[in-house]
Amino acid sequence: MGDQLADLLRVRIPKRLKAEAWAAAKSRGMELSTYVRLAIKSQIREQKAPTPADKAQIVNVIRDLEGAARNLNQLARAANQVMLGQGTMPLVEEMEDVARRVDRLALDAFRILRIWA
Repeated sequence: MGDQLADLLRVRIPKRLKAEAWAAAKSRGMELSTYVRLAIKSQIREQKAPTPADKAQIVNVIRDLEGAARNLNQLARAANQVMLGQGTMPLVEEMEDVARRVDRLALDAFRILRIWA
């Protein structure tokens, strides 16, 4: 593996998980410690820190999502008032605009989150 082994890491895991790890190591012809070491290394990723521009973009998306959430709440309240026999139903066009806005914001949020995935 190339790395000097100097430190010992003791962890508690469920018996079932230990049995699965033993079986996986055995099926690959490895010692359990080697298998676990490789499994841990395969899961560790270097995290990319957000840049100031990324942070600003996140703040903008959050602000826009908050606004869209308020709009959705207002539309839902208006629709509930109609169900109670009060008020008028919001325009379908207005509801579709808010739905498109939420879809766009969700895509923006997923794009931003993929940076660190």
